[in-house]
Amino acid sequence: MPHPQAILVIGTDRYLIEEKVNALIREILPHAEKGDFSVETIHAAVDKADDAVGALQQARQAFVQTSFFATDKIVWLRNLSFSGATDRVSKSQTVRDAIEEFRTDLREHGLPEGVTLLITSTVLAKNSALFKTFQGMQKSGKAEIFDVGGGDPNSARKLVARFAAEQGWTIGAESVQAMVDRCGTDGNTLRNECAKLFAYTAGKEPLPEDVAAICTLHHDGEAWDLADAFGMHDLPGSIRILHTLLSLKAAPIMLVIVLEGRIDDLALLADARERGLLAPGNGQWASGLSDEDRAAIADLGAMDPLSRPGFTKGRLVSQSLRWTRAKAVAARMALYRCHEQLVTSPADPETLLELAISEALS
Repeated sequence: MPHPQAILVIGTDRYLIEEKVNALIREILPHAEKGDFSVETIHAAVDKADDAVGALQQARQAFVQTSFFATDKIVWLRNLSFSGATDRVSKSQTVRDAIEEFRTDLREHGLPEGVTLLITSTVLAKNSALFKTFQGMQKSGKAEIFDVGGGDPNSARKLVARFAAEQGWTIGAESVQAMVDRCGTDGNTLRNECAKLFAYTAGKEPLPEDVAAICTLHHDGEAWDLADAFGMHDLPGSIRILHTLLSLKAAPIMLVIVLEGRIDDLALLADARERGLLAPGNGQWASGLSDEDRAAIADLGAMDPLSRPGFTKGRLVSQSLRWTRAKAVAARMALYRCHEQLVTSPADPETLLELAISEALS
């Protein structure tokens, strides 16, 4: 079934967006060749209001030129960054007026015959006027919206598994988790690191140790190193990694959320160990639990630390041995206070995080 003339592709992972775009181009213009003039790309990731207005004007001009020469064409507004977000460019009244004019023209006059408008964005707000225009056009069959998602650990794990399968490689769940923990969730990064990993193993199934040996530690992965240092009760190491992350412009609120997630796991395991709910070795739940305890564990679902892949579970179990329930609860309260202060206080985020980590590990 042919696609409508207006298509919007959104998501939080640029790789997945570009992958979807390539598939759409092949479907819409099956005879197009790379480098020909059938796809006009207008770069819409801008940091100035004039450039945002210029991108929209360039797109409208492309419609007119295509109509004049009567050729099938895709006009691609690529990586649009200025509609509905809270950045300075999106707040510009000049930009807002230009978007309003663009969407009004799109809604009321449509597109010339043979022209397909393709807009991609990782930041387009779903409450923005432009998105709502596409929603309205989609209801009447004049537009199509694809949300490719991405940017979260679950999507990243699926990506790694798919990359490996496409090449005929085998990779286990523990190594997949190790890759995501170390390399983060960016699709393009994961694809490159996957190729490097299998080159290192000469095509053999990699172990988590191989991931640690060859894969590059990326921004998101560094946050998990912070959680590991924190879990090991390593105050100097935690502060050192914290400074590295902040120098890389990591969001302080993201870092405290990562630490909160780790201490929640450790508190649960420490509490279970003290209550005799863990089997010897602490790697699984004890046998002979009461019906009430089994029901409580079932309710944890994916939040159950002992349901994680072995590589991740082993680290959590090992780290939990360094904590008592009381210490974990106190550390969690320190992090919660920091979280609240990061949202409400004008104090320096680095100082707040350092103090919270120091208090939690004291």
